[in-house]
Amino acid sequence: MIIKRLYIFLIFLVFLAGCQPGVDRPVKVMTFNIRYGLVDDGQNSWQYRKTFVADVIKYHQPGIVGLQEALGFQLAYLDSSLDHYTWFGAARDDGKQQGEYTAILYDSRRFKMLRNSTFWLSETPDKPSQSWDAALKRTVTWAEFEDSKTSKRFFYFNTHFDHRGDTARYESAKLLKRKITEIAKNNYIILTGDFNCDPLDEPYKHLTSKDIPDSEILFDTRLISKSGHYGPNSTFTGFDLNADPSEPIDFIFCGDKITIKKHATISDTFDGKLPSDHYPILVELTLNYN
Repeated sequence: MIIKRLYIFLIFLVFLAGCQPGVDRPVKVMTFNIRYGLVDDGQNSWQYRKTFVADVIKYHQPGIVGLQEALGFQLAYLDSSLDHYTWFGAARDDGKQQGEYTAILYDSRRFKMLRNSTFWLSETPDKPSQSWDAALKRTVTWAEFEDSKTSKRFFYFNTHFDHRGDTARYESAKLLKRKITEIAKNNYIILTGDFNCDPLDEPYKHLTSKDIPDSEILFDTRLISKSGHYGPNSTFTGFDLNADPSEPIDFIFCGDKITIKKHATISDTFDGKLPSDHYPILVELTLNYN
């Protein structure tokens, strides 16, 4: 009888420990430019590498993935190939299904999506549009999530800056930072994307600046990772495993009150083939308790 009571008491303690607010519940997030699926890349075309993209996500098991250059049929494939994941987003050309998505893919077993929306990186962000010297329409997809393991809520933003317009990238950084401040209202913030700029460029400097009044401070997770950075420095390869090293153009940023435990550039290959022309970045983080 005493042993039985002791056993029940131990089970209760384990349950109680799991409910404590201070218990560490790491979250893994990924940014992944999966390469536009309609271009003819020969043996690197989507039909030959789509399983690689899905396998990277299956193996590393991020809770949330910010995708770039995703088309509807690519998202449909990932949706059918990845158990427990769902996605949302609006296509950039018409706000519905035409063109690329900056879709957000997430593990619905753990995360509840509370609300989401998409805006355009332009002077008229509430409708499909492009401005400045942008070559194409560009979007930001965002959501508010609740983590079922901690009941913590946070905001996740995902984007893809223009590849040609210097002015467009800088103005996009300014608009994005204003929008993050407006939407997230000093809550937990995660930002993923292909920014088509490196840490020496003005858009990056603006996003990470601490000198902008009434604006959220964003940190490059690579620089604040407790375990440093793992993997290549470069994130764009053009499918060339021997490409010259360069500065990263894909980033995961975060607001304050978030601890970055690990940061890695994932350079997985499959029989010498890459899943995309960009390496995905994976971060393990925790939302700090106030």
